[in-house]
Amino acid sequence: MLCAVVDSGSLSRAAAQLGVSQPALTAQLQRIERQLGGRLFERTREGVTPTDLGEFVVTGARVVLADMDHLLDGAMERARPRRAGGPVRVGGEGALPPLFAARLRVALSLTEVATEVEPGKRALLNLLGSGRIDFGIVEAYRDLPLQVPDTVRVRLLVVEPVFVALPEGHELGELDSVPLTSLADLEWVVDPPSESGEQLALQRACATLGFSPRIQHHATEVATARELVRAGAVTLAHPASRQGDGVTVRPLAGNPLLNHVLLGWCPHGALAANMEVAYRCAAEAYLSLMRRSDTYQRWWDEHPEFHQDLDAALK
Repeated sequence: MLCAVVDSGSLSRAAAQLGVSQPALTAQLQRIERQLGGRLFERTREGVTPTDLGEFVVTGARVVLADMDHLLDGAMERARPRRAGGPVRVGGEGALPPLFAARLRVALSLTEVATEVEPGKRALLNLLGSGRIDFGIVEAYRDLPLQVPDTVRVRLLVVEPVFVALPEGHELGELDSVPLTSLADLEWVVDPPSESGEQLALQRACATLGFSPRIQHHATEVATARELVRAGAVTLAHPASRQGDGVTVRPLAGNPLLNHVLLGWCPHGALAANMEVAYRCAAEAYLSLMRRSDTYQRWWDEHPEFHQDLDAALK
């Protein structure tokens, strides 16, 4: 309704566009203004113009409406029955799923493989359980329980460390591994509180060492987090994260944060019989990802106990 008023520039035109009477629209607008505690529009002879508060609210409303359209489109797509013979679908986020999909395509002689980017592990597990995707790379912090539906199976691929990203040139970047306690006075960038568990995992690890992290920034985009790190903050990082361009990535001393990387599949799916092949493809993909980072490869060679399942699959 607010967007219609701004776009039309007139309460009467907005009412006609929305199919309501002008008094009804005016009454609804007044209720919203009372709830917010300020005027959203200035009335003039030519029509209405938004106040500063109105501009803020309408801008936010447009974002919400766009997100809602995206949500509805995605929900409708997932609700449609999957076509037999359609592409094999691999889900997850980050660099590993596309590397896995490429190897899976070759190993199973598939004509088409699609990758479904899904940052929420609960949504990813639901897609697996419903058969909307065939395989998924699922991640969960150690000691944070993962609720796996009965219709999904998971198998540990590797236990990976969580590294820290520091501003390039920071004195801690000279260390082979960084004590978590040495980061107590620095500003942290983390994911917003969500099911990813990053913030909770960090807070628990720090509490064990007797301090609380100074969480000053929340960011979901890698580019945003890197920019904040360049400016002096620190953040948790994937061990194979790209270094340089103002950012240094180092292991945390004693491995206080560990991430379980799992391969998930539906046991009743069309490709369930190929799970062993898929697991090997995922292992090969992870190995290629690890080798992108000299820092991670050194850690990997020093900690064989964390990747025994992966090593066994590649023998």
